[in-house]
Amino acid sequence: MDFNKAVLLNYTGNEDNWGCKATSDSLINLIEKKAKLKISYKVPIHYKKRSAYRYFSARIKDKIVSSGAIEKRILANLIKFYLEKISPNKSIYNKIKNTDNVILNGEGSIHNYCTVMIEWFFFLSVAKQIYNKKTSIINHTLQFDDENAKRLSEIVYSKIDNIITREHLSTINLNKIGINNVSVSGDAAFFAEPCSPERSKEILNSLGVQGPFICLAGTVVLEDIPFDKYIQLINGVKRKYKLPIVFTASCEIDRKFIVKIKHSIPDIIIFDKGFTYNELLGVIKASNFFITGRFHPMIFSMIAKTPFIAYQSNTIKMQGVLEMVDYPIEVVDFVKITEEELLEKIEYIINNEKVISNNFGMKVNEIRRLTSHIYQGINISNGTNNVS
Repeated sequence: MDFNKAVLLNYTGNEDNWGCKATSDSLINLIEKKAKLKISYKVPIHYKKRSAYRYFSARIKDKIVSSGAIEKRILANLIKFYLEKISPNKSIYNKIKNTDNVILNGEGSIHNYCTVMIEWFFFLSVAKQIYNKKTSIINHTLQFDDENAKRLSEIVYSKIDNIITREHLSTINLNKIGINNVSVSGDAAFFAEPCSPERSKEILNSLGVQGPFICLAGTVVLEDIPFDKYIQLINGVKRKYKLPIVFTASCEIDRKFIVKIKHSIPDIIIFDKGFTYNELLGVIKASNFFITGRFHPMIFSMIAKTPFIAYQSNTIKMQGVLEMVDYPIEVVDFVKITEEELLEKIEYIINNEKVISNNFGMKVNEIRRLTSHIYQGINISNGTNNVS
């Protein structure tokens, strides 16, 4: 057995999403160069298609973990035999068996009770309690959208060797369930870098943008914002500043949404797939300001030292990072905010651009140093649990 190797669960580098790609690139770099672990196997986020079998299988896995059956020798041996010889995921379990560290990239997956959450937690439980591996949950936001999510998290987190959240609000949630040995770092995407100014200019020229412009991004909860209200707010910004708007479409949700927007704002410019996350970062850097409900593009804006307005997402992650960098504007609610209030906040970030930019430069460097230091400790766990 090679004790320098690790299995990475929830590898998102193959996703059609700039944030996922940036996170995976930086995360692998952190694990391999700071933690000194060689990732021998990556389990992607969609390692298996959704099906009725997968749904019911996940509920059985929950019962196994929750009941403590996985800790009983006879039952554990039967489970082990099934996992290694019969399970549709036997190749994953055998990879776990033959490594020393199992690491879950918790990005985007630990907030509501669902099949994906159960499956990731089951992999970790098997790794720790059947194969006695060092286990880590890293790079993640944790919140409890329902009681089952809280119940299962309380069971699983108590057995994990290394826990690294990406903002302090998640740490507070862990403390509430008795998990106190937690490190807070920055999201791995804080290590992304922009393309060159020359490349940014080339891209913008190809999009027909010759001068100042505004960057705009969607959110994972676009369906929660009345479309007419969204258009009203964006049109208000457009009228006020009389600048072109470049909409950055991070995923299929955004691409479907932009089709609707085009009917109401025909001259909106689309920055879509085909470009890299470094190029997105470069375009954000070239913009006057950014309005985003996307988590990783918000981080890109900090790296780019571009002032922004963040609007609601599906978890506490955005507000947590805003507090981490002492940002003067909280996450705004596009359902509740008025056009006048939004414009007032934009005026504030424009008028304080220099202060905001300098603060970003300082905070991003601090977060990178902190994160590098924390990841050096992943491979030196004492193997004890995290319950106070």
